[in-house]
Amino acid sequence: MSAPRRLTQRVSRHVYESVAGDGEPFSGISYESRLGDDVVCIGLFEAPDRWLLSNASSEPVHVEDADFSRALELLAVNRRPFRPQR
Repeated sequence: MSAPRRLTQRVSRHVYESVAGDGEPFSGISYESRLGDDVVCIGLFEAPDRWLLSNASSEPVHVEDADFSRALELLAVNRRPFRPQR
């Protein structure tokens, strides 16, 4: 495991084991991306009992959405339709 990965693992573990000011455990962590100052990464801990979704909602992401298009571009993801190989 590389040194930067070891650091991120330790930070994540520390946050996972910590509690917020109200005594509740954290649901995840957010941090600035290496892809730019305007890009934020969010990691949710795989512990659904930590998630309080009292007012949750969702909506579809449109293929032409500007933020979605920028994310694909930053990650060098091609938007061609998936066609399974035969």
